[in-house]
Amino acid sequence: MILQGNQRQSSRIEFGAHQVVLVASNEARETMPDELKQGLVMTIYEAKGLEFDDVLIYNFFKDSQAEKEWRVVASYMQDQSIANASGSTGLVEITEESVTVQRSARPLEFDPEKHKVLNSEFKYLYTAITRARVNVWFFDEDKVYRAPMFEYFQRLGLVNVVAIGDRDAGSGDLVNMFAAKSTPEEWRKGGIRFYKHRLWVPAIQCFTFAGDKLMLQKSQAQQQAAEATKFRSTNRQQMRDEFLRAGESFLKCDMYDEAEICP
Repeated sequence: MILQGNQRQSSRIEFGAHQVVLVASNEARETMPDELKQGLVMTIYEAKGLEFDDVLIYNFFKDSQAEKEWRVVASYMQDQSIANASGSTGLVEITEESVTVQRSARPLEFDPEKHKVLNSEFKYLYTAITRARVNVWFFDEDKVYRAPMFEYFQRLGLVNVVAIGDRDAGSGDLVNMFAAKSTPEEWRKGGIRFYKHRLWVPAIQCFTFAGDKLMLQKSQAQQQAAEATKFRSTNRQQMRDEFLRAGESFLKCDMYDEAEICP
């Protein structure tokens, strides 16, 4: 499903423990709108190897390292004569008009040297899509960068398009579309899974929703220690200060072994 539009709903959307919002980077996670923070938010890299029932891929193209390079997809559609998919059969119907059809994105001929960034971006896109067992949702605010892939998905008949805010078109209530409440125990189980995978940020999110204060404190202490290591090669003094704070947090949780190894 593609959610097409630039207006976010003001209502908060309560996601469940088996759903996830995937973003391109930690920076993108920090700038998420409030209405999407009532659930699990992970980077695509963090989600590698994990599966969820439903996945919302948020602003993938807006935050992509590729920009005009996405227009290569429009060139591919032109070369392959990909027309609009037939809604009744699921097959792609190719007509003479489809070869010269006007597209929303101007085609860009692929150059292996100039467009290397697409190698990693397509891998990230594949990883994001394949995290879902049931539903994949796309929402992207950048009309230009999203256009080639959105059109490609539509032409192959792979998606349903929902125009946000267009009630007459049958978009329905987005809050009800996404909402899937989970019990505190379900959130706790999710937190334990992430804790075992040493994914401290999503573990913190899950234990927060679960109301498990002890595991929340343990996850926060682990995250503090992980953040401290980032300064190892740039600021040794700050690294020591961060490890000191992490050690204090470990002691508050009776995690003496972890506190002892903090430099």
